[in-house]
Amino acid sequence: MRKYYYHGTATENLPNILKHGLLPQERTGDSPYWERVTRRIYLLDTPEEVEWYAHGGVILRVRIPSGIMVKQSMYTEGYYVTKPIPPTHIEVYKFLSQQIPQLTTSLTKAKNSSSDVLDNSLLTIIYLS
Repeated sequence: MRKYYYHGTATENLPNILKHGLLPQERTGDSPYWERVTRRIYLLDTPEEVEWYAHGGVILRVRIPSGIMVKQSMYTEGYYVTKPIPPTHIEVYKFLSQQIPQLTTSLTKAKNSSSDVLDNSLLTIIYLS
């Protein structure tokens, strides 16, 4: 199994992800394809591939916990898992936007409510980005 996968998300999702992890989401849409999709977390091979999906937000580097099967997507060029990925297996790889100062307050609140998940090094990354 590879060491890392990458996941893109909006910046405002980061405090919740760092507190609770990545949770499989149900997709909706008009296409019959979406009706067949179970709850999933989508992952890609490289951070460059993820930038489009992050919508100017943040790229996360993800380690898959043992016991979680990674499957190749039939409809995209990436992968997916159907089980939650805990915050201990998620790192901020890159911020794509300039919204970092506004995010600091949210991350500090998340840190105060779950200090075992966040540490000061994450807040340092934010200030240095």
